[in-house]
Amino acid sequence: MRFQHVLLVLIILIMSLSVTWTFGSSPSIAAQMRKIVLTVKVTNAKSQHIPGVKTVIYQDGRELGWGVTDSRGIAQVDILVNSERAVVLSVEVSKGTDVNTQQVRLGTDFPARPPLVEITLKGGSSSRATAELTVLVTEQDPAGGKSSLAIKQALVNVYFGSYGDYIVRPPDFQKETDVSGIAKFDIPVEPGKELEITVVASREDKKSMQRTLNLGRLTKVVTFELATRVAEDTTGFPSALVKVEVLDNENKVVSGAVVRIQSDIRTNERTTGPDGVALVPIHFLTADSLVTFVIEVSKPGYKKGTKRFEVDNKWAKAVGKTFEPGRVYISRLVEGIQLKVTVRDGETGNPVSDADVILEGRDYATATTDTSGVASVSVAKPGDYKVRISQDYYWPTKDAQIHIVEGVPPDPVEFSLRRKATKDAAEDTIDITVLAKDSTDDTSPRPLSGAAVTDGRGTQYTNDQGQVTLHGAYDRAPNITVTAKDF
Repeated sequence: MRFQHVLLVLIILIMSLSVTWTFGSSPSIAAQMRKIVLTVKVTNAKSQHIPGVKTVIYQDGRELGWGVTDSRGIAQVDILVNSERAVVLSVEVSKGTDVNTQQVRLGTDFPARPPLVEITLKGGSSSRATAELTVLVTEQDPAGGKSSLAIKQALVNVYFGSYGDYIVRPPDFQKETDVSGIAKFDIPVEPGKELEITVVASREDKKSMQRTLNLGRLTKVVTFELATRVAEDTTGFPSALVKVEVLDNENKVVSGAVVRIQSDIRTNERTTGPDGVALVPIHFLTADSLVTFVIEVSKPGYKKGTKRFEVDNKWAKAVGKTFEPGRVYISRLVEGIQLKVTVRDGETGNPVSDADVILEGRDYATATTDTSGVASVSVAKPGDYKVRISQDYYWPTKDAQIHIVEGVPPDPVEFSLRRKATKDAAEDTIDITVLAKDSTDDTSPRPLSGAAVTDGRGTQYTNDQGQVTLHGAYDRAPNITVTAKDF
């Protein structure tokens, strides 16, 4: 037991020493930073306080914080500075076109509230503490002309300092180019000094460009000419781009379609955007005179579309170019091809309801016309179909022929029926007797007068003997309906 107690004490001592050594030998970055309040007083040449003056604190060209002077001409700005070394700050005050800058040096032992900084605005001064940076982004004329074309919506990032190929921190300034390919920035600079910055211009379909330069003049114009991006290439083979436009059978652009291009090396795919266009990379194995590629386009709800095209790559002249082999069409798949059928009375032109419409061919389908005389018949397959239409009070049609084309919605069709003879020109007679019986009475049924009897074409009422006779031309047994009050 004594040995265990001793061992426990030793472990505690070792851990304590370890913790003490770690914190003592590696101070954190956060411990080096210190928050201070810098107080700036702004007056004019007559020592009068100036309210509403913007006050900005910079260190090495980077903005640390800002404030606005109050009615006493005083602005208090909270900033974080490194407490382990001397700090040189640049204090810029501005109101309208009146700008002044003053440097402040803080030693390593500065207090939380350094001495008051007093700056004078002379009024009417046109001195500036910003440099105007104009970035123009262009591309070579795709048609092969010598002129350059402006690129709109290119992203321009500006960083303080010089960097290599990869910049991992957020930009200090960021804008998109306008329709003229221009983005303008006001970059804070210290008068009389040059400021080193890095400018990066990019767009999704272009290769990004980066340039480091010094700002020392009031205005500087930088031009970037971006080249078309040859899509991500992990094969190591020379490549080019193919621009594919996808349309449907109604000549409308199709977004979200997957475009695949097959070659001997690999298959690349991209998705069409809102304009129905996709830029797909292709690769070349050798500098052949003719290389054949196959485009395959697919999207759920559409029939696949394919297209073959050849590229002349003799002397590798196709590398880095963009090719447009033409449009690729895909047909929308119809889940049940809908045929609209309208049935009318051949004499009056009125719609005929309750008519049975039958389509018979590669598929079989039926439907019944509504009160507008319209039926929508759905078949699963295109092809030739026979159309048959019948209704109880009309003579059926002879077989009519229609042809349904794949991928093309069929045109509506209309049929006229010839009405059968009415009851006034009766060929058939139906005698009906209606009897009534009380469920609580054991007596024999009695004739029921005044009962309504209908065959669907008209209504007649039974006489005192409960009888009625229907006249008409019936090619089949009609449906007879009898109704009576209290029954």
